[in-house]
Amino acid sequence: MKITQKIIPIIALLAISACSPKEEHTVHIWQSGVCTICGLECEHDYSNGNGKCSICNMSCKHLKSHSTDNICDECGLYSYHNFHDGECTLCHQETNLENSVPEEFKSSVTNKGQVVDFTYHTKNYTYCAAYGTDLVDVTKKAAIYLPHDYSEDKKYNVIYLLPGQLESYDYWFRDQSVYTTNVFDHLLEANMAEDFIAVSYNFHTMIEDYDDPSKVDAEKVKFEADADMRFVTTEGGVNEIKDYEGVCDREIKDLIKQVETNYSTYLENDDSDANLTATRAHRAMGGFSVGSHVSWQSGFCKSYSYIGNFVCMEGSNLTYLPYIEKAIELQTEENLQVHFIFQQSSEKSDAEATQREFFQEIVENNNYFEYGKNCLRLEVKGGNHWYQSYMDGLFNAMCFIFSDNPETVNVPQMLKK
Repeated sequence: MKITQKIIPIIALLAISACSPKEEHTVHIWQSGVCTICGLECEHDYSNGNGKCSICNMSCKHLKSHSTDNICDECGLYSYHNFHDGECTLCHQETNLENSVPEEFKSSVTNKGQVVDFTYHTKNYTYCAAYGTDLVDVTKKAAIYLPHDYSEDKKYNVIYLLPGQLESYDYWFRDQSVYTTNVFDHLLEANMAEDFIAVSYNFHTMIEDYDDPSKVDAEKVKFEADADMRFVTTEGGVNEIKDYEGVCDREIKDLIKQVETNYSTYLENDDSDANLTATRAHRAMGGFSVGSHVSWQSGFCKSYSYIGNFVCMEGSNLTYLPYIEKAIELQTEENLQVHFIFQQSSEKSDAEATQREFFQEIVENNNYFEYGKNCLRLEVKGGNHWYQSYMDGLFNAMCFIFSDNPETVNVPQMLKK
């Protein structure tokens, strides 16, 4: 009886202290803009100018509307376009994108893929060509995305992704890139892309990558990286003819052989030059900014015999058109047709006009390319030189590049000539 008498007052006290959904109380405990005590939804105040509510500290989701300059009407900060069916749902600006990365693709799926580190061995090809030294051993890391259902019983296409200037091999999957792997997971789960694995690596060789750093000059190693990977002379000049050619032509070949014999790919266990050529349609190279330049000039111009697809985002230059024309001539002689080239640029990028002219020159002046069949260009309206625009390009590109017949992919009408 005494125990029961003690319990009843405690229960009564709890009942009195608990607040009804609309009852006022001294301090709200906010979680995702809702009070966990009474269920009240916060009426956000973004007047502090940092994009966070001064009441509940929740970041603005930029989901209501923004100006055509991408200024959020709610908090006044920059917000990205949310393109769907050729139109931004926030400001109604039109684009030639069928879709930007769908909002739901930015979040995790239940069955997530995994990212693993991969160590590979190569040489200091760029340094050697720049300074006329002997080749020395280099050990570097790459990051590899594997689908959640990766199996040795399947064969996988492989895309090699390059970052921009001075970014690390972790860029695409771990550093600033907040949802690349989520997008890949969704693409594969929705059967919007052929089975693939993705490799992110850094084309810069840093002093810590050398097996024996005493064999090179640390200052020259740093200068090589700071010079956008151009081959430099000992006087510090730039040899335009040799820009980038050693990066892909030799180092990526080393990487390809080691990755694709370690995982279940179309190369299987035969890394001969003949088999590299035979499997080139199942291999892609891509990147943004300097990574795009490398993909064009070093990849397309020098490595076409074993890479058949290219995804070039926010980087091309009219000065190396002659090298591309020469590469097309060589590929035609060798009866090698590019499988697919996808180029993306952004409306507000400083080099957008140059990139458009560049693509027009190579497509319109060469029978080698057939728009919609083996090449496609995408301009992100309202986009700029940043991750969101690169991902809009990569999201669309992955639907095309490994298709047996890219013409049968549902190419948005707005992308067709």
